[in-house]
Amino acid sequence: MTEACPAISPDTAYDHGAAGASTIAPSGSGAPHADPATTEGAYPPLDSRYATADRVHAVEREFAQHRDFRDWVAVQLSHFADDLEQAEHHVDKVADQASYGVERLGNQQADCKVALERSNAELRDLVARLQGPIDLLVRLQRSGAQQQPLAFLSVLAVPR
Repeated sequence: MTEACPAISPDTAYDHGAAGASTIAPSGSGAPHADPATTEGAYPPLDSRYATADRVHAVEREFAQHRDFRDWVAVQLSHFADDLEQAEHHVDKVADQASYGVERLGNQQADCKVALERSNAELRDLVARLQGPIDLLVRLQRSGAQQQPLAFLSVLAVPR
């Protein structure tokens, strides 16, 4: 290396630092050595590896966000599945209670029906037992009504 240009190796005369950087500024930049044939932004970044690394890191961050969202969704779905199982269990319990209630109500109705049938049978028995005395009363009433006018006439016919 020389003192005047420390980046140039004396044995090769090659400047290692000059290969990576352009000394020409784009036109419109206001630099005194601007290249009139190029526009601003026409040159790639000085080291495209940094730009690529930035894009890779951005994609990795986005991937991590998607992974976190996916994990959050999985947790929410797990909670939803648990809640759904609890709801299903509750519905089964309510259905069992309703079934028991319907069965109990059915038994009560059956008991009422049996009691009603028993009461009807008792009333029929009572009517059957009383039918004889009722018929006797009806006959007596008819015979009494027919005998009264004769008795009235016999009372009138008897001299006093």
